[in-house]
Amino acid sequence: MDILGRLPIILLEQDELKKFPRPLDKTDKQLDPIGSEGSGSFTWLESNISYIPGLNCLIDLLMVWQKAQSCIGTQTVEMSLEKLQFVMDNFPPKLRWRGGLSRPSNVTYGHDVQIANLFVTSLHIRSNLVQRFGTHEVKSREYPKIIDDLLEVLFHLPQAVFDANGKSLAPKIRDMGPHILNGWESQAAKDMVEAIVPRIS
Repeated sequence: MDILGRLPIILLEQDELKKFPRPLDKTDKQLDPIGSEGSGSFTWLESNISYIPGLNCLIDLLMVWQKAQSCIGTQTVEMSLEKLQFVMDNFPPKLRWRGGLSRPSNVTYGHDVQIANLFVTSLHIRSNLVQRFGTHEVKSREYPKIIDDLLEVLFHLPQAVFDANGKSLAPKIRDMGPHILNGWESQAAKDMVEAIVPRIS
C-alpha cells in the first residue's frame, strides 16, 4: 500500500528499488544539450543551481515508508522512526527545516519550496507509521511531537511557499488531522486545527 493506504500499481521489493539509478545532481545549464549561450534559449537566474538533491531526499523519505510495509513486528514503528530521523539528519544543510532561524545564504526560493515539501512529507510519514504500527504508548509519545512540528511549520511557512506546494501539502495535512485528533486530545491539537483550517480550506 502507499502512504494513503492504496495499492501501488507496481509492487517491488526494497532490494529491487535500490537497484534503480538515482537522478544525477545536474543543473539546468549542465542538462542543456545545446548550451544557453548563443542558442537563443531563455536563461534564468537559477540555471546554475541544482534541485536534484531535494528530489533524492524525497526518495529517501519515501523509501522508509516503503520498507515499513514489508516489515512485521512490534519494532517496525521504532525502527522506521529512527531511520526517518537518520535520513532527515543527513539532508544537505540547504534542505533542512530551520523554522524561524536564519538560513544559509545559498538557499533560494526553490529550496524553500523543497524544504517545506520534505518536512511536511516527513511528518505525514511519521503520522502514518504511528497510526498504523504504533501501540498506545507510542501514539501517546509521538502524536504531541508531530503536533508541535506541524504547528511550527504552519506558523513559520510563508504563504507564498505554501501556495507553491499547495497541491502536495494540503492533502497530506488533511490526512494527518484525523489520526492526530482521534489519538490525542489536547489544547495543542485544538491549536493545530485553528492553524490548519485557513491554510487548507
